[in-house]
Amino acid sequence: SERDPLLQRQVLLFLMIPVLLVIFFCLYVVMPGVLRAGMVEYSYFAVFSIALGFSIALAVENQRLYSESLGQEQRNIRDRLEMMREMHDNFGNAVAGIVQLAEHGGREPKTAVCILRQVQQAAQGCLTDIRDFIAAGDPASSLWADYIVQCRERAAEYLESLQIKLTLQTVIDPGCETLRPSVRYHITGILREALGNIIKHAQAQHVNIVLEVYAGQAKLSVEDDGVGFDPHHVPTGSHGMANLLARAGELGGTLQIDSSERGTRLTINFIP
Repeated sequence: SERDPLLQRQVLLFLMIPVLLVIFFCLYVVMPGVLRAGMVEYSYFAVFSIALGFSIALAVENQRLYSESLGQEQRNIRDRLEMMREMHDNFGNAVAGIVQLAEHGGREPKTAVCILRQVQQAAQGCLTDIRDFIAAGDPASSLWADYIVQCRERAAEYLESLQIKLTLQTVIDPGCETLRPSVRYHITGILREALGNIIKHAQAQHVNIVLEVYAGQAKLSVEDDGVGFDPHHVPTGSHGMANLLARAGELGGTLQIDSSERGTRLTINFIP
């Protein structure tokens, strides 16, 4: 497998054993007879020593790679536990809100249609969170490259139906190919919230998304050419800004919003 470092190292070490044996044989052939006279007696010992040395090296390398793999798996488990706690809180709040809306609708039949619409929106939000949670935990999508392809397809489909052009630029450091489940979960939520706000409020014609991932730091920016808004005067009852701040905090990062009449740029610096 091209992505299995343990197998790659094992194959490399096993291939080096016959190479060294060939080198040993060549030295034996080219050496003067006087010098190589005693080598026959120690040839078996030399072969055994080489094999033993590489066996020890292979065992040490296997142990190191196993420890790295185990550490990564433990980090993934912690990420999933954090995601489950957040999902529990989100669902608990959403279900409690649905119950309250239903009770209020029972007492006020005149507002039942409006309340049913709010219940539908809350339930749809729960379903979206469930899909994001399942996708984030999929081991087949644990690489940034795979996730970027999926984001490009989903965002383009989402925006192009509204005649909004999408540009997606990415820079992924070669040593940071792996995507943690919790990072995927929160980045997906941030992109969904940002694109939703653009569609509902910005009147934009073009959206530019830039993702940069390096060792220990990463940056995501979403920029549009819409009408802009005042980040310090968010309408009452709007939870979009709070959701973005909360997700940025879960990623150990910061949120910055710059907006003018020429458009809005949302920037999140986070730990990948």
